[in-house]
Amino acid sequence: CAAGTYQASTGQSSCTDASAGYYVDSTAQTAQTACLAGTYNANTASTTSSDCLDAEAGNYVGSTGSDSQTACAAGTYQASTGQSSCTDA
Repeated sequence: CAAGTYQASTGQSSCTDASAGYYVDSTAQTAQTACLAGTYNANTASTTSSDCLDAEAGNYVGSTGSDSQTACAAGTYQASTGQSSCTDA
């Protein structure tokens, strides 16, 4: 399988694209790698960890393998990028 794709099972004739929130950075992989908390990736078939984007200020990504960032709730804030939570105001 090419970078950006993987195949977890033997004897298969096709490969699976990396899911949104994940990447596969080398060939012949049997699993995809999750983007870290604080980062997200909306695209499929990504080939590098740099495809995982830092959450913007005012947002957070609370778990690994996320395909989007979440805005901080009312009464909380986040001044920095790439964070996994917001801070009470």
